[in-house]
Amino acid sequence: MYVSPSHTSLLGHDLSEFESGPMLQWVHEEDRETVSNAIRNQLVTKKESSTLEFRVRTKSGSYCYMETKINPIVGQSGEVNSLALIMRDITERKKSEQTIYHLAYHDTLTDLPNRRLFMDRLRKEVRQAQRCHSQLAIIFLDLDRFKYINDSLGHEAGDLFLIKAAQRISHCIRSSDMVARLGGDEFIVLLTNISSSAEVESVSQRIQTSLQEPIELCGQSHSMSCSMGIALFPADGRDPDELLKRADMALYAVKDSGRNGVSFFHSDMEERSLERILLENELKKAIQHEQFRIDYQPKLDLSTGKVTGMEALVRWDHPELGRIAPNKFIPIAEETGLIIPLGEWVLRRGCEQNKNGRIKDTLS
Repeated sequence: MYVSPSHTSLLGHDLSEFESGPMLQWVHEEDRETVSNAIRNQLVTKKESSTLEFRVRTKSGSYCYMETKINPIVGQSGEVNSLALIMRDITERKKSEQTIYHLAYHDTLTDLPNRRLFMDRLRKEVRQAQRCHSQLAIIFLDLDRFKYINDSLGHEAGDLFLIKAAQRISHCIRSSDMVARLGGDEFIVLLTNISSSAEVESVSQRIQTSLQEPIELCGQSHSMSCSMGIALFPADGRDPDELLKRADMALYAVKDSGRNGVSFFHSDMEERSLERILLENELKKAIQHEQFRIDYQPKLDLSTGKVTGMEALVRWDHPELGRIAPNKFIPIAEETGLIIPLGEWVLRRGCEQNKNGRIKDTLS
C-alpha cells in the first residue's frame, strides 16, 4: 500500500516493484519462513506489535539486515486489516557482532576454530552419534620440529610454519569434519560419522604425507613431521572429556616412543599414564627429601691405567617403591622441568663428596 522514501533510498525498491509481487520475494530465502510465520502470527493473535530481524535484498543484489517492528492496523470492526512494518538498518551492528563472535571462537593466527568452538561442536557431535549409534574419532596432533623452527628461524617463520600446517591439515579432511588449533603446535581433528578405524588411519596417513611436503622458510627448504594420538567414540569413551583424555594418552605414547607416528588408544596406555602421574608426584617429593644417591663410574686413561675423571650417575631409591630405573624417571624430570633442581642437587652433592674425599673412597 505504501513504501516510504527512506525505504526506497536504502533498498532501492519502489512501490511499483512491491505491487508486482509479494514482499517476501525480497527477503533472504533462509529468513522467509520466519518472516511469514511472524506476519501470520501477528494477524491471528492480534498482538499490539512484534519485532524480528531478517535480511532483505537490495536493488543491487546485496543484503541488508533489518530490525523490523510489525504493528497491526485495526479497522472500525476491530479486525486487523493491514500491517505497518517499521524497518531499521542494523547491518553494521550485525557485522560487528559477527566479527566479535569470530574472534571469540577462532584462532587469530591460523583462523581455525579454537578450543572453545571445538568443544561446542564435539559435544553436539557426541550427542548426535549417541542418537544415531554412529562412530566418530578425535585425532590429537603435535608438530614434531616446531620448537626447532621457532628457536632457529624466529617467531615469524614459526608463525608461517603453523599457518601452512593448518592449511595442509584442513585440506586432508571432509567439509563435515573439523580441525582446530589448541595453541602452540597443537592441533585437534574431529572426524564425524566414520565407518571404521581404517578410515581414520587413512586420514592420518594423508595428514602425515601432506605435512612432509617441503616448505620454504627463510630461503631454505624445511619439512614437517607430526605425532598423532587417536581415540574413537564410543569404543574409547562416551563423553567429550574422556575422548580428549584418551586421545592425549595415545599422543603421549607416540611421543614417548620417538615421535613421527600414529597410535590408537588402548587400555594399557591408561595404566602407564597413571604410573607416570604417580612418578611425577613422587619425583617432586624425592627432590625435596633427597631420596637420591650418586654412583661414580671412573674414566681411565688406557695407556697409563690412571683415573682421569669420573661420571656421576644419579640413582633413586624410593622408600616404598624401591629402586626406580633412570630410564623411567629421567624423561619425566626432563619434560616437567624437574631435571633442573635434580641436576643442581647432583652437582652440589658431588662437589661436597669430592671435597670430603668420599668419591676417592668409593672408587678405591
